[in-house]
Amino acid sequence: MGENIKGYLDNGTTSLITNLNVQVDIIPGNTNPKDFVNDRIIKEILEKEILEAEAILIKPSNRKGMMAIRIAEKYKKPYMVELTGDLNLTLRMHRNVLKRMYGPIIHKQILKTIKNAPFGLYVTEEYLQKIYPIGGIQCSASDVFIDNVSVDVLEARIRRICDMEPKKTLNFGLIGSYHYNRKGIDTAIRAVAAINQKVINISLNILALGIERDRKNGMIMRQNTMSQVICFFLHHVIQLKKYWNG
Repeated sequence: MGENIKGYLDNGTTSLITNLNVQVDIIPGNTNPKDFVNDRIIKEILEKEILEAEAILIKPSNRKGMMAIRIAEKYKKPYMVELTGDLNLTLRMHRNVLKRMYGPIIHKQILKTIKNAPFGLYVTEEYLQKIYPIGGIQCSASDVFIDNVSVDVLEARIRRICDMEPKKTLNFGLIGSYHYNRKGIDTAIRAVAAINQKVINISLNILALGIERDRKNGMIMRQNTMSQVICFFLHHVIQLKKYWNG
């Protein structure tokens, strides 16, 4: 169960679920203060679903998740919390001052709510376990594997860049969501733009989720730089394949 698609995404970033064993239910949001009026109906939906469930996997990083934990504990249903990021750090970097102020508040609420969780699933080996400790069993499961890179490989790459011909283009790639400043893509654009184009040509290629407004903001940022920065804001892997093949 979850809210409708985020406002900074588009339908091109979603996948169609065809597995008959998977059911998705959209419930009202109650993250923004204006949506707190939805609490009663959300609680009714959660109670109905949790009563029928044998076990529940809950993301506690929002008010609905914390409501679900309290309901699961009320009816003595086994549950596991899933921690995928440091919400306090994310909100601390937000450009909206109210959300920055809200960060420590919801962080304390989450800590209080999950402290007695019987199981916790984390996407890190240690970091999130320290930020969000629980009283039960912690386990780690990440879909990201970064192997150690030899120093010789890095030094060879630096030498190759230094020996490049002046007119040759150096390509950089970034993957993330171009949404506000959460992934630092805006910083990368400014950093590349600060490099003198007479010294080296750089192409900054970005595979990013977002909406047309974000794409336009990125292109405006590029146009306002003194150096040439080539940005490709792509919404979907299909577009990426077309770009590389085209």
